[in-house]
Amino acid sequence: MGQNTMQSLYNEAVTSLAKGISARSIIESLVQRGIPADAANVVVAEANKIKKAAFRKAGLKLFLTGIFYIIAGAVITGILYSIAEPGGFFIVTTGLFIVGAANIFRGLFRIIAG
Repeated sequence: MGQNTMQSLYNEAVTSLAKGISARSIIESLVQRGIPADAANVVVAEANKIKKAAFRKAGLKLFLTGIFYIIAGAVITGILYSIAEPGGFFIVTTGLFIVGAANIFRGLFRIIAG
């Protein structure tokens, strides 16, 4: 089996796992295409590692983006509060806090779930 063929099998397996197709179904599909069962198991196991690493990396990015939004919201709100006159009004950047919190939770889920 050539290098390009193996790479395409890995890519197909990673894509299928990311779409939610079960590992068992992917292995059965590979075996039906003439791939030995032990090789199909190895391909799916390695593809699962690649998928989990990619999901965790994306989760970390989402998590850090959420932290940034919350910090930006706090800084902007603090600046607006500090320039407000006594008894006056100021704007609280709730949108940044909400989006930041949502990204933190989504990121944590992806990091944990892989």
